[in-house]
Amino acid sequence: KDEDYSTFGGDEIIDWTNLKRVYIGGGESTVQPELYRFMRNCIKNKNTDFEFRIGTNGVKISKPLLALFSNFKNLSISVSTDGTPKIDEYIRWGTNALEKEKNIEKLKQQGHPIAINFVLSIWNVSYIGEIMEYLDRQYPEAPMHMNVAGYKNDILSPFIFPDKKLVVESVKKAMKTGKYLSNEQRTTSLIDSIADFYQSDKHVDLEKLRKFFYYNDTLDRVRGSQLIDYIPRLEKCRSFLCEKKTKIY
Repeated sequence: KDEDYSTFGGDEIIDWTNLKRVYIGGGESTVQPELYRFMRNCIKNKNTDFEFRIGTNGVKISKPLLALFSNFKNLSISVSTDGTPKIDEYIRWGTNALEKEKNIEKLKQQGHPIAINFVLSIWNVSYIGEIMEYLDRQYPEAPMHMNVAGYKNDILSPFIFPDKKLVVESVKKAMKTGKYLSNEQRTTSLIDSIADFYQSDKHVDLEKLRKFFYYNDTLDRVRGSQLIDYIPRLEKCRSFLCEKKTKIY
């Protein structure tokens, strides 16, 4: 018998009175009309006490959205943040870091627990200590969930930054932060793996680094930005592409 799939996955299949746990992720969830409709349906059906988590970049937190959020007692927010304000604005181009900080404070004041979703990459690895110090100051109570950037041919990998000394110095700072010592397992293990790699005699793949700079220069041309204005430690690493050897010194 042929099935009618036209309504699969929509509001029609949701049991609004029996929701237990819901996570809403990207694209950017807070600009999707479906999120507003979902919450209004929950309120209409008087079911707003379930475990509810939303992933967001924290940029578009409007008054109507906050008003809807206030109906959900068990709502937590996972905010994507990849650096100190200037670094975050470069990696997540179009982000206004000051507005993000203000929006996160509004969410906290409304009683919603905050978690930091962080992506470790070549862009931020040499600043990881300073970034985690910043997150400790700005969001001391927020757990930090760390992942590794993935892209074609690993050209965004945090393991292709060629200046070993810079990364080691920053990682030492990271290991003294509350975000590291709180022992969120994946965050701690990733920092440890970075420390192990950059304190070893392993080689960096300079061909991947070359491809990264080609990719990043293309982004800068399109956006009208310059890497050196935001992440100068990485800009200086172009000099390693002139070296004949691939070993980090």
